[in-house]
Amino acid sequence: MTNNRKKLLTYAMLGMFGLWAADSMIFTPLGRAWKGRSDRIASLTKSRNNGMLLIDRERPIRDYWQSIRTNALPSDESVSEGIVMKSAARWQDESGIGFRSRKPQWKKQDDDYGTIEFRVDATGDIDNVAKFIYALEADSLPVKVESLEITSRDSEGRELMIGVRFSGLLLTSEKNEKR
Repeated sequence: MTNNRKKLLTYAMLGMFGLWAADSMIFTPLGRAWKGRSDRIASLTKSRNNGMLLIDRERPIRDYWQSIRTNALPSDESVSEGIVMKSAARWQDESGIGFRSRKPQWKKQDDDYGTIEFRVDATGDIDNVAKFIYALEADSLPVKVESLEITSRDSEGRELMIGVRFSGLLLTSEKNEKR
């Protein structure tokens, strides 16, 4: 029986060694390869879906970019400042807000684009402030509100002070249609 037991233990040991060798040389590398392929397929599927979404949205994206190019400020600093100042005066008229100060400052000049930043301080009631912000955001002029502060000037909150910092876009690499 000792002989049979030795043979049985030897076969069991060889079987375990064979399973370990098969796991480390076949099953584990195959599992890693399978997982890598699955991850790659998931990544490609996601990329394809994003591409399809872009293709579906091509026309609106191109129209939006065209409107930005069309309405971008001219490369001449004084003309650009004049356009933004006229727009700010129009926003003031539409909202009924009272300006206290308007300060332009050129921020970034690059080969492809530039930005002009404005700081506007104004006073008015809540309706004036809301109308001014709406006029600023709804205008076709490509401006981005960088910061907005609203503070009360009286104890009831009827007179508000607004500080708005916004920037206008100027594209230098393309011909822009001017206003």
